[in-house]
Amino acid sequence: MKRLLCTLTLLCVLAGLCVLPLSAAEGNVTVRYGAEDLSLTLIDPLDDAGLTFDGSFGFGVATVQNGEMAITVNGQYFDCYAMTTAALPNASFTGAKYLALSIRNESDGDVYFCLQPIVTAGGANMFLSGELAKKNPVRLVDAKGNAKDAKWSGTRAINGRDCFIVPYKFSGYVLIPLGIIADLNVLSVPVVAEDSGIVAYGFHICPDDATTVRFAISDVYVSGALPEYRDPAAETTAATVSQTETTTAEQTTAEQTSVQNATTTVTEPIETSTDDPVTVTTAESDSASNPIAGTDTGCSSMIGLSGLLLLTAVGGAAFVAKKRR
Repeated sequence: MKRLLCTLTLLCVLAGLCVLPLSAAEGNVTVRYGAEDLSLTLIDPLDDAGLTFDGSFGFGVATVQNGEMAITVNGQYFDCYAMTTAALPNASFTGAKYLALSIRNESDGDVYFCLQPIVTAGGANMFLSGELAKKNPVRLVDAKGNAKDAKWSGTRAINGRDCFIVPYKFSGYVLIPLGIIADLNVLSVPVVAEDSGIVAYGFHICPDDATTVRFAISDVYVSGALPEYRDPAAETTAATVSQTETTTAEQTTAEQTSVQNATTTVTEPIETSTDDPVTVTTAESDSASNPIAGTDTGCSSMIGLSGLLLLTAVGGAAFVAKKRR
């Protein structure tokens, strides 16, 4: 019977492993966001093999290959607009609050990044607003689920744009609120309507302290409102402290119980020739409360000694019986 149960359990585990790749193939992912899970819905797998976008002034190039967009800079910056793919025009933004990009900064230092998309067909290029981001921050989420607000340049400080910093060797997700996309001339007013998004990409990437810029975007997702962020390190520490307090309390209780058991007074009635009860305790008795205290007779001494031996024997037998149980 045990072998049968083990076999069935193993088959269930193998079946689960077979299902996992199928779920991943659907494209949607669940990532850690602090101590919580965050669901991301795929809108563009960037699988337009061989698609190429030249940057302004020939300073850089973006190439879509092997399911990602690789961007390199061979001059001052990469700057490009109206970057369309096969999937993006058909993407649904219903209920979306964030555009989530899976990114890797493979440069040799920090880089500045700006999304500059088109939000309506035939419309103008839009940009990100650092002013709007003060109340609705861009979030950088690493592979362990640690998240932090992106740091911004000054207003139009990077080649006339508001840009945020992607740190050196950062790999993870950047969550860009759709509500901070604005017209470059009116950065205080968001332009994306509810349940709307973008119809074309545009990116501006330039070095902060990097000398060589290589940047990769793997997939593009959308997300609804973010859960309240709780630091995973703080959650782990709280759980450890709670466990320690529980263990200490249990040990204290056990020690108190042990002490109480060790000091329990044993009281047994012993028959005497006068039919008076004699109380025998593990501590010395007070002569005023003990009927035979201070009486030096051989009979009473023998009775007391016999009673004490009897109690000792009974207690020992009870202890042995308890240990056997």
